[in-house]
Amino acid sequence: MTGVFFTWLSGRQGRRHAETVLINQLSNSRLLAIDTRQQQRLENAYTQTLKEAEQVGHWAQLAYPQAETNPPQPAIQFPEADKQAETAALVHAFGSAEVAQCLEEWRRIVVNMTKQATLINFWGAGTSQNVAARLKFEDLRPQESAARLALSVQVAKELKATYQLTPIADPKSFPWKTGQDD
Repeated sequence: MTGVFFTWLSGRQGRRHAETVLINQLSNSRLLAIDTRQQQRLENAYTQTLKEAEQVGHWAQLAYPQAETNPPQPAIQFPEADKQAETAALVHAFGSAEVAQCLEEWRRIVVNMTKQATLINFWGAGTSQNVAARLKFEDLRPQESAARLALSVQVAKELKATYQLTPIADPKSFPWKTGQDD
C-alpha cells in the first residue's frame, strides 16, 4: 500500500515539475516575442530616421554652392513633409529620449537652413540680402553635419547595446533541461 502511495506521489511531483517548466518556457517565449517585436520597431524607426537624415544632409551639404558649376548641379530631393512627420512619430513612439533630442536638435538646424534657402531664392543673385543668406547657410553646414553625426552615433550606440547578451545571474534558476533537480 505504501508503495502505491509513493508511486502516486512521485508521479504527481513529476507532473507538477513538468507543468512548472512548461509554464516558464511559454512565459519566456512570450517575453522573447514581445522583446523581438519591440526591437524590430526600434530598428525600423531608427533606420528610417537615419535615411531621412542622410537625404537631408546631402541637400544641406550640396545645395547653394558658393561657386556656380557648369552644368548646374541637379536638384536634390528633400523628404516630403508627411514622411518627416512619420519619422518623428516613430522615434517618439519607439525611440529613446536621447535619440529624440538629437533628432530635434538636428531638425532645428535644418529648419534654419531651409529658411535661409527660402531667402536665397527670394532675393535676387548679387543682392546684399542674398549674400547674407548664403553666408548664414554656409555657417549652418558644419552645424548640420555635426548634429547629424551625433544622431547617427546615438542610434548606433543604442542599437548595438540592445544586441549585447546579458548573462544569467544565477544559472541554477534557469531551467536548462526538463526534470532538473532544484
